[in-house]
Amino acid sequence: MFMGAVTSLAAAIDAKDPYTAGHSERVAHYSATIAKILRFPDEEVENIRIAALMHDVGKIGIQDSILGKMGPLTDEEFAVMKTHPTKGAAIMEHVPQLKSMIPGMKYHHENVDGSGYPEGLKGDQIPVIAKIVSVADTFDAMTTNRPYQKAMEITYVFTRMRSFIGKKFEKHYVEALITAYEEGLIRPNMKVDSVLKTAPSAASPVVPARELPVPQMAKGPLTASLPAFQTPPPAAQPPIIPIPPAPAALPAPRAAAVPPSSMRVEETHGIGPPPALMDRIR
Repeated sequence: MFMGAVTSLAAAIDAKDPYTAGHSERVAHYSATIAKILRFPDEEVENIRIAALMHDVGKIGIQDSILGKMGPLTDEEFAVMKTHPTKGAAIMEHVPQLKSMIPGMKYHHENVDGSGYPEGLKGDQIPVIAKIVSVADTFDAMTTNRPYQKAMEITYVFTRMRSFIGKKFEKHYVEALITAYEEGLIRPNMKVDSVLKTAPSAASPVVPARELPVPQMAKGPLTASLPAFQTPPPAAQPPIIPIPPAPAALPAPRAAAVPPSSMRVEETHGIGPPPALMDRIR
């Protein structure tokens, strides 16, 4: 019953804006896939999956006129938009089952260089769960059409995400996402029926195409560090969501292929839109 309520609430969040239909489910799938590639234990994969599914719950408290605005936000509108992570944490803090997931909801807009919000955390101050949701959330925002931005070409998306390693993201999470794409485990704007239908233990572990660096766990007062990575035992069953195979390697990026309307969106905040647009990532 609890999981059904979580799924229904995530659907209600996405329903506030038709442009974000399926966003929460996709971000949950992308986040869990990153965690499996990095060989997180099953319990942590599920925590990350649920945190990602609920990461935008605070947008229930944001006016529709701001969420669906076609053009740039005013400073006042942007200030309202920036309250959604803390609103979401406040909504969910009284649900005991979500205690370990709340850091992923509250801090998914923090940047590793300290330029994010709501608290301007940096580096190891940011919970690991939030760093993973941030990468997955940005990938979905850049690869889907929004009222204020067209979907971007995949080679451009990965080039930009890599260029902001050390500023917005940590390297291992970005590389794990790219590995997931190359292995055919994720696709832009993919259909995800339900990320909570199958327990993580029923899914076979993802084997990365190449060795990825092992991230250091956050060790701050905000939340307990995730346990040390453990290699889960092999499972005989296939992945939860079969995806057509991806190309063996990404083609060389072509900057000229980026639509002119999306080129205006990269100046101030690091990736994609400037603050008035980027921070409306859904």
